[in-house]
Amino acid sequence: MCRRRFRLWAAILVLCAALFRPAPGVSAKVKPRLNTAKVTMWKGDSTTIYVNGNKGLPVTWKTGNANVAKVSNGTIRGIRGGTTYVTASIGKKKLRCKVVVSGLSRRRIVIREKQTFALKVCNAKGSGWTSTDSSVAKVSSSGLVTAVSPGSAEISCKSGGRTLTCMVNVPCLNTYSLSLNQGDSYLLEMSESPIAGVWS
Repeated sequence: MCRRRFRLWAAILVLCAALFRPAPGVSAKVKPRLNTAKVTMWKGDSTTIYVNGNKGLPVTWKTGNANVAKVSNGTIRGIRGGTTYVTASIGKKKLRCKVVVSGLSRRRIVIREKQTFALKVCNAKGSGWTSTDSSVAKVSSSGLVTAVSPGSAEISCKSGGRTLTCMVNVPCLNTYSLSLNQGDSYLLEMSESPIAGVWS
């Protein structure tokens, strides 16, 4: 009795294997997936990821935050410290890869005299903060930048054997006080600013 049952089950298994076996020349369906789910890099570095099993279909790449990382044809470049996601789209299928970039939180800051800005080293530890011109901008041991006078200075720190830098611009107006009569005009000008001012 037991032998008959064993033979019966064996026959059923053989039949199932034959039914579900792919036909000759037809491979089993492979779902597309990224070769990695997470990438860690430094600002300025690049790495390439790719999609396995996409069967030659076109892949569209997109970054969640171009200020942190950019992507082109699967090649990711770290722009500044932070975390974002890169998405690969194949038809309706979307695959995500987490991108962790170590570096300063900003590449450039524009602040007025006496204002402060807290620079941070993202995804790493920083030390040895310095300024190329402390008469323009000074920096504390924790990365707090203080604008002193109009001009430009570079703030830097050490992290992971690298030197991280951020440009600081302190703009200057040609005057901070005006007294005009009706019908008079005066041209305000701003210097030491890398970007155009928006007047209001």
